[in-house]
Amino acid sequence: MYQIDPNNIRIDEPISNVLISGLVALKIIQHCRQNIPLRVTGQLLGLDVNGVLDITNSFMVPPRSEDEKDGEYELKMLHHLREVNVDNISVGWYISTFLGQHHELPDMKSQDTLPFLVNTQFGWQKDLPNSVVLIYDHLATSHGSLSLRAFRLTKAFIDLYKGKERNFTRESLSKNGFSFRNIFEELPVKISSGGISNALLTYLEGEESVSDQFESLDLGSNEFLEKNLELLLHSFSDLQSRNMAYQSYLKLIQRNENTQQALLQKRKAENASRQLKGLEPLSENLKDLEGENPSAFRKIAEPWRPNLDSLLLYNRIDEHCQQISAFAAKAMVKDYVANLTEPKNGN
Repeated sequence: MYQIDPNNIRIDEPISNVLISGLVALKIIQHCRQNIPLRVTGQLLGLDVNGVLDITNSFMVPPRSEDEKDGEYELKMLHHLREVNVDNISVGWYISTFLGQHHELPDMKSQDTLPFLVNTQFGWQKDLPNSVVLIYDHLATSHGSLSLRAFRLTKAFIDLYKGKERNFTRESLSKNGFSFRNIFEELPVKISSGGISNALLTYLEGEESVSDQFESLDLGSNEFLEKNLELLLHSFSDLQSRNMAYQSYLKLIQRNENTQQALLQKRKAENASRQLKGLEPLSENLKDLEGENPSAFRKIAEPWRPNLDSLLLYNRIDEHCQQISAFAAKAMVKDYVANLTEPKNGN
């Protein structure tokens, strides 16, 4: 259990790791598992001290009804928790996912600028700089290891998004050395247990009537890998759609430049004709031509959504690749061990 030294308390220090109570972890897992395949969310309560975010309580957040104001349920819950003297300081939120689908992007025709996860976490960190989002993946957990991960938006991403122009153009991203790996930062997660929990685990360890669990030795991980590969292909397809949208923007830029050059060549030909007639040549300055033909010289703003969408898609692709690599390695080890223990020559 994490102990706080009352003589050495620093509340302004950025958090570097997350400590979760075992009971909180079980509550999150139960809430997410009972609502598969729906996406569910909840709030995290606790305290951040000396660079450690200690999560000691949580509660689920049901879908908001049409007549309910945004955040009304959460405020009521915090008020009730305060009345019964239970931890009621918000430190973040949690969300369920399915093989990295928490990076789901808004539709290309949607007016939403950010996906749900990024937009919500941005709002949290705007008000509470040390807040985190816990992401629980039930399918990944069912294949041998608890998938409960903590993330925060990086300062570089927040600075870009908080700007007045929200400058996610390719030129700006390249200038600042910003890549898909700079969107989120992952914090190490540790699960703590109290004395009663440790006593129960010690008792169960020596209890012969408790059957062992061998899910982590299950060789049937093909389904998990196949689903990851399928979602990886979908991510590549989405990325291609975003890139095609950006190519359309580039074609529009090229078309405008061609129109401007055509006007300039037309003006030069006209001046050559006027010179033969002894007339004064007209201005060939681009600014003067812009005043005469404003529609041909209008500035086309680079859309920032396609660039940001591409970064988020790269992030999703990277996560799928990591999961495939990790589980493929585990599957190879299991198959190797199984082959070693397989009887030879019928013995």
